[in-house]
Parts: sequence; C-alpha cells; structure tokens
Amino acid sequence: MDTPLKDVSELLNLKFDTRNELLYAVRRFYAARGCVLSIRSSRPDKNVILRCDKGGSYRNSHQLTEDQRKRKRTSRLIGCPFEVRGRKQEEGFWIVDIREPKHNHDLDGDAEGECSEVEHGETQPNANVVPAENVVPAENNVPDDNIALEENTVAEEQQEQQQEHRNSNVMAVNDTNAYFQILHSKFKTRTELLQAVRGFYAARGYILTTRSSRPDKNVILGCYRGGSYRNTHKVPSVERKKSIKSRLIGCPFRLWGIKQSDGYWAVKVKNCTHNHEPANDISEYPLSQRLTRDEIETVDEMTKSGLTPRQIMLALKKKNPDLKVISKTIYNAKKKIVKDKLAGRSTIEALFDELIKAGFNCNFLKDQEGHLTHLFAAHPLSVVLTKCFSNIFVMDSTRKCSGYKMPMLGIAGISSFNTAFYSCFCFLEKEDKESYVWALKMFSNILGHDRDNQPSAFVSNRESALTDAINVVFPTTVNIFGLWHIEKSVKDNCKRYFETKEDWDAFLSYWKKVVSSPTEAEFLQSWDEFESNYSEKGDAIGFIKHDWMPWKEKFISAWSDKCLHFSNQSSSSAEDALEKLKKLLHVSAGDLREVKNNFSTAVEKEYKDTTTRLESEKIRVLYYCCKVSLFENILCRVSEHALVELYKQYEKVKKGTVDPVCTGRFRATMGLPCAHSMVNSEVLNLDLVHQQWRIDTRLLPRRNPLLGFKRRKEDLCPFVDLNGPKTEPSDET
Repeated sequence: MDTPLKDVSELLNLKFDTRNELLYAVRRFYAARGCVLSIRSSRPDKNVILRCDKGGSYRNSHQLTEDQRKRKRTSRLIGCPFEVRGRKQEEGFWIVDIREPKHNHDLDGDAEGECSEVEHGETQPNANVVPAENVVPAENNVPDDNIALEENTVAEEQQEQQQEHRNSNVMAVNDTNAYFQILHSKFKTRTELLQAVRGFYAARGYILTTRSSRPDKNVILGCYRGGSYRNTHKVPSVERKKSIKSRLIGCPFRLWGIKQSDGYWAVKVKNCTHNHEPANDISEYPLSQRLTRDEIETVDEMTKSGLTPRQIMLALKKKNPDLKVISKTIYNAKKKIVKDKLAGRSTIEALFDELIKAGFNCNFLKDQEGHLTHLFAAHPLSVVLTKCFSNIFVMDSTRKCSGYKMPMLGIAGISSFNTAFYSCFCFLEKEDKESYVWALKMFSNILGHDRDNQPSAFVSNRESALTDAINVVFPTTVNIFGLWHIEKSVKDNCKRYFETKEDWDAFLSYWKKVVSSPTEAEFLQSWDEFESNYSEKGDAIGFIKHDWMPWKEKFISAWSDKCLHFSNQSSSSAEDALEKLKKLLHVSAGDLREVKNNFSTAVEKEYKDTTTRLESEKIRVLYYCCKVSLFENILCRVSEHALVELYKQYEKVKKGTVDPVCTGRFRATMGLPCAHSMVNSEVLNLDLVHQQWRIDTRLLPRRNPLLGFKRRKEDLCPFVDLNGPKTEPSDET
C-alpha cells in the first residue's frame, strides 16, 4: 500500500493477501496519527491482536516494595484500552476489526512512538477519550522511512522490552516489495540467506553480524552495534592508560534464519528497530572490510614476495575496485595468517618443528611447563663449513629477533677466501651468562674436542655476559670487539654534539687514530691529545671514556693486534652476513616453512660457491703471482686472498720501502710472512702460511650432504659426530 489512507473506514474495507501486509498497513495508518501498535497475541493463520504500546500495566515481577527500591520506578504503561484485531477469512485473505477504538491518553505527533515515561501508580486515565474514527490526520505526518516492520510472533515479555527502544530510530525500508520478497523467499542454503539479508540491510546503511548459530537449524543475526562493552579484564576506569571506545550501543535489532522441514531456509524478523542512524558509508565498519578466502591467500603470497601492506592494498583494490579495505585490514589479515599457521604453537616452537623435519642439527631446552626456552640450530652444510674453517668466528647478539620475541645469537665463520658463511644461530630465553654458556657449548660440540679445531679468536659486540661465557667455554680463545660496533655506538651517542659535518668527521677521524695506535705508549699519547683537543666536547669524550675505555684491551690495536684475527676486526663482511641471517629468519607471514626454505637456500648457495671456488683456485693462479719465483712453493696451495696480501708485502721488498724495524704485527694478525721475512728468502716455505689460508688441505664433499643426511651423516666429517656428545639437560634430536 503506497497510497495513504484518509480515514479508518477505508482501512476496514481493505482485504490483505497476507498477515504481514495487514500489519504494515495498520501500523502505518495509526503511526501517521501518533499511535504505535504492538502485537499482544497471535494465532498462526487465524488472527493477530494489536494494542497501543501504552496498554497494560507495570508488573512488579521481583516483588520489591517501594522502600526496597534504590531508585523511583517509571513505566510507559498506563492501561490504554485501544485494540485492533486482524482476522483471516475462509477465502484466505485478511481483514481488520477495531475492537476498542478509544485511547486514555493524548496521541503523540510522531511516528516513532516516542512516549514520555511517567511514574507508575500516579497516572490517571485521560478524561478526553478520542475515538479512533474521529482522529484527524496530523499536518506533520512522519515519512514512510520511519515505519517499523515486524514479521513473526513475539512473546508479550519480549514485546515490552523491545518497546523500550521505540524512542529510537527505525530502519528505513523504502522498497516495500524488496522487504516482503526477503521475508517470503526460501533459500537453498544458510549462506544464500546470509548474503541476501546482509546485502539488503547493507544497502540501507546497516551491517549485520551473526550472534548465534545452530548447524542445520537456525542462525540469529543482530546489528553490528548491538550489545554493550564488557570489561572482561575487570580493569577500573581510573587505572586505564587510555579511554575506552566501543561501537556497541545496545541496538535491539534481531533477525532469525530458520531451516524448515522441507530443507529450505526462511527469514523471521524478531525486532526490526535500530537505535541509531544508518551509516552513510558502510566502509567505516570493519565488518565490511573483510577479505574473502581468495583475497587472504593473495595477501599471503604477496607478503612472501616482500610487498608492503600498502602495496598489497593497492593491488587488491586494482583487482576489485569495490573492495573497502584500509591498511589496518591488511595488517590484521597478516596477523591472522601467522596465527593460523602457528596452530597454537609459539613462533620459536614452529620454527623448531620445521628445522627438525629438514634435518638441521638442533639442541633445545624446555621449562617445567614444556615451553621451548633455548634453541640451537645449524644447517648440515654449515656444520661442514664450520669444521673446515674453524679458526675465527664473528658473533652478534640481537635483543629481540623479529617475530620470535627472544634474544638471538648468530655466529658466522670466515673462509680461506676471507668470505663469511653462516655457522649457526641460537635463540635464548635471556641474555645472561648461563644462556650464552649453553649456546657456546652447543657450538663447541659442532667443532669437536680436537685442539687443532679450536678457534684462535672470536670477534663480537660488547656484551659482558657473552664475554664471560666465552672465557668459560673457550678459555684459550681470544675475544676482541668488532670496530664496526664501536664506531656505530660512538656515532649514535656523540654525533649530536657537533653542529657541522666537518667537525664531526674530524672528531671521528681522530678517534680512529686513537683506536689504531700500534703500541701502548702511542695510545696514551694519542688519547691525551684527543682529550685535550676536544675538551669543550665533554659529553662526547665522557661517553667514550665511560663506555669504551674500560674495554680498551678488546679493541685498541696495541692489544688486539697481538692475536690472530686475520684482519677481521675491522671487516664488515661477517657483520653483513649476520644482518642477512636476521632477515632470512624474519617471520613476515607466519610461514615458518618458507623461512626454513629461504635459509636453506642461502646456505646451500654458500656451500656451492665455496666448493666451486676451492676447486677453481687449486688450478688457477693470479698471473702476476706466477712470475714471482718467491711464491713457487705456495701457488695453488694457498687462497687467492692470501696471495694478494703476500704480493703487497713483496712489493715493499721490490720497491725498498720495508720498515727498518719489524713490529711483527702483520704475521701476528694475518698468519702470513711479512716483508722482512722475504728480504733474504729465495722461496717462501709453505709452513710459514697459517692453516686458515691453506686450500691444499681442504676437502669438501661434492655431493649434496643433505641427501640421506640421517643415514650417512658420518660421511660429512668422519672424524667427529656432527651432533657431538650428549649434553645435559638438553634433548638430542
């Protein structure tokens, strides 16, 4: 019925095909005259009785006296006698009967049924009873958009609760035919019903969510803003760091989807009212920003490819212009992907499972609750390289490795070609001495207990717990600090005190001069000059003096150049390798298998490059070194990098620029003969070259050791068990 009725006689003469059409027409007619009707009783396919929403009286269900109440009780119910009945005729159509046309109150002038609450027991019947037939249509009739629709029977108690929201906004339904089509449609599946209903209300600015569901029986939908905030953690408002925000405002809308006996699904509206305005743009609701399963898979694949959330969002919108997603949607999707892939495990436990499946050399510790607290892992190929090049290693500890929320210790080795390779990594519960001791013991098991296989030096950052652990596990190995760590620390803490780049560069250059002092006497002299020249920069000098001078024996050349570090104290190649290791272990989309595969691929490439270069340098020699008779015994027996360093010393002899006094620094740090040894020599003896640079004694398996790793692990390195001796309290895997 789209044409407004002029008087009640027209309403009484109408015949309706369905009960819903009758309800719609009657409510619309009386709403235009300031009266809201509610269903008081109903008999399916027989009749329905409508009464004024102010009919009935307050019932003290809890039997509380006035003295027991904490606040004065109010009620909208004033016993209005008005009553209309809809009856179904034998012919199948419905007609309207007015059983009591009188109201005992003044009619409101709006269609939303806004009723003023009055104190219970103080309301007197209105003496001016107005028959419904004589009601004159108000001039300010409310538009059709504010007429509420309700399809099925609701118990009297539920009706009274719902009427408390009658002062709220009523959902706009401009297309009546579409609304009735939804109510009378039958859907083959629950999914079809949900899509149709949600699409209908979304077009009108309302988002529906599933409130409860019973498989193959029913599903209850409510407004996205229904319900109220629940303080599940019981945190008082005064103790909160930020104010609480919630979308929930108690919207009463309810709709049921019911599976019928014939297998089809039908819609039943329980409460069609909303207590808020419809949204102008439903994209503001997170529910409308949900991604489909295919789109989530796309997010996963793009994340693995290294794309940022912004790039992923633009790609999805390009594929589907109607997609209502924001950057937060992509971040939430990535978080959910990680959670699903972990399947209840912690990230470190999931990584451990993948490493074990791949045949990694692993050791671990668990706490009393069974949670993984320590994890040591080394790729089988890394084990081979570690045993082969065991003279010097670079360590780097990271406080929180991305995605694992645990400190990580990474160890890289240096090959005969002066290139870095991954040795192992270890996740620890704490950055304390005990944890580092455990990690280094696991590393020692890989090296074996042969004295010839013990490192000559460890290059690390300044970590007192790590330094103490090295002294415990490797008492004969020297520990020095990497200069790149020190320079970065000085830059981060001192650069702010210099206004110009030139002043800072001059300060840093002078500091490097202090660090490279060859003797203790020269160091003391350089340090005094450094302090004197920059006395006005007290904060910068104070930082260096307080943070680094107590450790001067670990990095000043006067002390550090007394050990074999093979020129790796100031080299950043190993540091770059460890930074790359952190990136390889980074968990972006929760795919730990992908992390393991990427790391394995990088290690396999390192191993292949090393074996290829080893065989190549055994048969190929630098042409300018072939012409030097002094190198006759070492050609094809030492690495190309060592030959280049020796040739630099040879050029000093050739040009006559050899220092008159030999300090022994070159031989002490590089393990190679210096220019002074070449002056009176015709041919260099191979024994003068340290094993670090020898390639004639290196033998790496050509076949892939990963094939049949568990069955023939002794083939990798016959003289030592890769897993090493069992260590308590770890569990060998």
